[in-house]
Amino acid sequence: MSTTAQYHTQSVPLKSLGLGYSFFPSPERNNHKLAPKLWPGVSAESESELATLLRLNNENHHIYFNDRGFHNHLTHHLFAAYAMGCPDEVLHAAYKLHADYQRPAFQSPDEITERSWPEHLGDKDYYNAYMHFYASQIDAHGPGKALEKYVFSREANLTAEGKQGPQMLDRFMSGLLHPMIHTGHWAEFHVPGMLAEGLAMASTTAPNSPHLFPPDFFDYDTQQSDSVQFMLDQAVTTIRRLSLNNPRPTSPSCHAGGAHALDILHRMLQDPALAAGETCQPDSEDMFSKTMNSVGDRIRKYAKMWQVDSDREVPEKLEEVSWLATLVYGLGGFRKGKPFRSDFFL
Repeated sequence: MSTTAQYHTQSVPLKSLGLGYSFFPSPERNNHKLAPKLWPGVSAESESELATLLRLNNENHHIYFNDRGFHNHLTHHLFAAYAMGCPDEVLHAAYKLHADYQRPAFQSPDEITERSWPEHLGDKDYYNAYMHFYASQIDAHGPGKALEKYVFSREANLTAEGKQGPQMLDRFMSGLLHPMIHTGHWAEFHVPGMLAEGLAMASTTAPNSPHLFPPDFFDYDTQQSDSVQFMLDQAVTTIRRLSLNNPRPTSPSCHAGGAHALDILHRMLQDPALAAGETCQPDSEDMFSKTMNSVGDRIRKYAKMWQVDSDREVPEKLEEVSWLATLVYGLGGFRKGKPFRSDFFL
């Protein structure tokens, strides 16, 4: 909080700290069969209350609640409580639980423009400026194009010479995946402020997985099967076929996909290079980034084994990763004779 006061003395154009109603409207209900279902209890009142509390958080709180970069989870709790059908008083309690220790929002030292966009990446003091910049890009180009341009494009990740550059996809997946998680709430609930906040969080996060996303990962010219453009093209094609307007595949498809998620997990558990203590020291305080840096290329090869080859496979593949997450979380937190360890790092 020590940095907050100094920004009020800077000669920066004063503007609202938050994004306002248009970026935090009531959430939209997604009735697609593959979308997570809302629990009984969700109402027009709870939708309105959620939007109000999201706007309050956006206006009043920073995305990091301390100088070490610990994340503000207030919105995540609100969305979870809302989706589970909790009444207004529970939403209020969730808000207060987190609001009491949040860092106040503050103006950044300067604004972010398309020209200055790369200059302050990784600087958490520029979070508010990045959030307003991305809000303007979402307004101008739409959320999908903004996400593609500032996370997945070659220019968002490499220099003109093809070297490591802004590394936005790495930033998006760093910070223990928090920028991606935050952005995911936009995708699920269609609240565009969550995308603006998620992109700003990514921009102020240090990249920690260069071996997971090396320069050739963004090689659009060769269109190699593990390039981001190739995977995006496949994903867009599948999503379009699964849209409500065209729920059926346009051509027959068969199950030809790669390895099952649990089979890949088994292979990784048998890999000596990934054994406990091999990727980082057991007492390390930065296990995630150290593991990504030491064996990120190896993990990427395992990830390539998991493929979705047709739209008909999507429900089955979603079930696979749901079981994978449950298994890793449940068994990873189990210690015989000791209380269950609810470890979100898993």
